[in-house]
Amino acid sequence: MDLLIKRIGNNSEATLGALYINQGVAGYLFCFTVEDERRAIKVKGETRIPAGRYKIELNRSGGMNARYAKYPWHKGMLELQDVDGFDCIYIHPGNDDDDTEGCILPNYKADAENMGGENSFECYKDLYLLAIEAMKDDEDVYITIKDEEI
Repeated sequence: MDLLIKRIGNNSEATLGALYINQGVAGYLFCFTVEDERRAIKVKGETRIPAGRYKIELNRSGGMNARYAKYPWHKGMLELQDVDGFDCIYIHPGNDDDDTEGCILPNYKADAENMGGENSFECYKDLYLLAIEAMKDDEDVYITIKDEEI
């Protein structure tokens, strides 16, 4: 399974993106994303990750897992691997930059004026279940992030 985020807008606090699933002939726009802002020098918990291609694997330890343990469909956090200069980068619910410390927040609706989103938990669950299904079939899950802001 291949995910693609095209970063489409940013301001001094946040970045909006469009997330596509299986980009190409059968690819489609799935949702929007919210991340922290771009910074020339990383500030812990306030900087988006570098553009690039990352493998996604399940992380089954740590505090983030405890938040979602009450959901029977949750098997571990979707964690981006080998992000240079960052650790514990997850895909998880959240509607604005206050809900992330470098992670990716999926949302079904985007608010370009405020660089935020809506319906994040529902979107996260749907994206999560697609990724888990791919992993169950021994399929690798990757995410590519491209900077395309205008």
